Amino acid sequence: MRNPVKTAKRQLLRVGSCALSALMVLGSIPAAAIGDGVTATYDEAYYAMTDYHGNLTDGSVVKSYRTNGIATLTDYGDYDEIINLTDGTVPARNGGMTTFRLDEKALPGTFYFEGKTTKPFQQLPWTISMSYTLNGVPTKAEDLVGQAGGVEIRLDIVPNGRASEYARNNYTLEAMAIFNQDDILSLEAPGAQVQLIGNLRAVLFLGLPGEECHYTIRVGSEDFAFGGMTFLMVPATLSQLEEIAKLSERKDDLEDNYNKLSGSIDSLLGAMTAMTGSLNASANGLEQLNKARGIFSDGKGVIYSGTDALREDLSNLTDVLEPVEGQIEALSKTISDSKSTLRSMANTVSDLKGDLKDVESALRDLEDGTGDARKVFSALGSLRESLKKLQKALGGTVKDTTDKIGESIDKNQNIGSVTVAQVKEAHSAYVADRQTYYVIALKKQGKSDAEATATASAAVTALNTYGGTLEGVKTARDGLVTQKKECEAKLAALKTAGVDDNDPNVVALTQGIARLETGIASLEGVIALETAYQAKSQMTFQQFCQQVLGQSAAVAKQMNDLWLVYASGKVEGSDPPDKGGTLSGELLHNDPEDSSEKDTSGGDSASSGDHSDGSSEKTPGSGSESTDAGSGTGDQVSSGAQNPPDSSNTDENGSENTGSGENNGENNGGGVAIRRRVCVLGYME
Repeated sequence: MRNPVKTAKRQLLRVGSCALSALMVLGSIPAAAIGDGVTATYDEAYYAMTDYHGNLTDGSVVKSYRTNGIATLTDYGDYDEIINLTDGTVPARNGGMTTFRLDEKALPGTFYFEGKTTKPFQQLPWTISMSYTLNGVPTKAEDLVGQAGGVEIRLDIVPNGRASEYARNNYTLEAMAIFNQDDILSLEAPGAQVQLIGNLRAVLFLGLPGEECHYTIRVGSEDFAFGGMTFLMVPATLSQLEEIAKLSERKDDLEDNYNKLSGSIDSLLGAMTAMTGSLNASANGLEQLNKARGIFSDGKGVIYSGTDALREDLSNLTDVLEPVEGQIEALSKTISDSKSTLRSMANTVSDLKGDLKDVESALRDLEDGTGDARKVFSALGSLRESLKKLQKALGGTVKDTTDKIGESIDKNQNIGSVTVAQVKEAHSAYVADRQTYYVIALKKQGKSDAEATATASAAVTALNTYGGTLEGVKTARDGLVTQKKECEAKLAALKTAGVDDNDPNVVALTQGIARLETGIASLEGVIALETAYQAKSQMTFQQFCQQVLGQSAAVAKQMNDLWLVYASGKVEGSDPPDKGGTLSGELLHNDPEDSSEKDTSGGDSASSGDHSDGSSEKTPGSGSESTDAGSGTGDQVSSGAQNPPDSSNTDENGSENTGSGENNGENNGGGVAIRRRVCVLGYME
């Protein structure tokens, strides 16, 4: 005869996709009363088996009775099926009452049986759902078997509002997964206890009563396998609940103290920052004052020594030159006034020196990409004020150029702040390849990065499928439209003949029309993207910034000007501009600020898809166009001739105009290229 306990254990050890065990220990509960006061007591636990996503597949209540010499056991419970796990006794069922009449001669000390039911699953303290990704892509659990890469298992455990108040406030959650150390490459489980047991790694999470839990397990493997999760829901003891309450109070106190400390630190740092600014201003002021004092002191000695000598000479000539006494007094007054003038000039020159340093610093920041034009204009404004002060001190004896400086600064003061790094990124989009441009256009339509990447990738694939030309795609679309009309005509004929909607031919035609409509819509999207891409080739960089990137006319012109300064003209030395090389000042084409259409007065722009750094701009003064000096082959120039590979154009004086980009099948700008993969789902018959 089989051991009933071992038989019960074997029947309970079922291997499923995800094991969920909700252990609800009810203690020793009297099942029925008899005259002598001896009763049978029992314990019970609820076991639930789910699939890999948390959906219930099987649920059972397992009860273990201590018979205490009682041969008749009566259980009250609503079960779908009852399985005797101890012996062959068949129970008698009457509604919600189940009775086992055991053999008194072979009465077991403990009697086990299993009652199949799904009702307790709906009242567990938590609801559990699981999802999976492979290398960041959402994937079904059944498709992960044997895959190589990084698998992420996400557990979302939310308190169940249908559970009893006792269960919600007293049950704790333990979640565990086991992986074979020899079968995985890496294992991460933030917030979990990861324990090595032999060659097994056990991941254990703990959830407190009423707590919403979100756990993540990341596994790297060359041949992924997963035995599922085991969840245990058990009530905490009174002492454990007290400790949990204390921990919660300490956590709240700690958060309050942290917030107070953080606020105090912020106030302290703010005060220190303000103090630092004041000290720097004071130090700069003292330095300027000391320089002014030194200049005045040096000049004062010269003036004093000259005045003393003059007085001595005048004393000797008093008798001889008595008629000119009045003139000498006037000269003395003039010398006294000169002290004030010289002092004002010294202060102004000192301020002018500092303003010149600020302008130099702003220009250096603009050159290396960390500053912007607004900072330069601000420094020029300070320089203008200093020049006005110097002119006033000199009494208008020099040509007044400060008004022209002020007019130029005021005109450009509010153009905006555009750094070289921003311009480089915009120019990378301007010279982007077809797929990268598709991504930019789709994102401007409101699509997310992932949607734009997937859509553009499929659009390029569809374009290549139909010969790589816009006409090929249009021909394919027209073919689908014709097929759709034919299917619609056939469907209309069947409907006219009274054929039922469930007829296979009607269903097939309806589904075919839906697929054709999907294919037509996809090809329309490809046509729109390719049309926009080809239109881009007819734009200058300034027009691209204004019409495609949505910048204002003033900002678009500023971005074009900065790019010309950064990437145009010959470089003195061997280093490019972004590596410290000095530009010769020979700039290319500069569109007017309000450029709603392309200026074609100086020649044609580069061909479709072959924009490179500065290739569509004109050289000032010559009216000719220049192309890249990179390794592009077959780039168009204004004369219509083609340059041989690795050649560069020269202007009318024989000087070489070079861009900073290269053409190698695809065009790369001097900035950071924005590249994303895109996909358009199309239908091909």
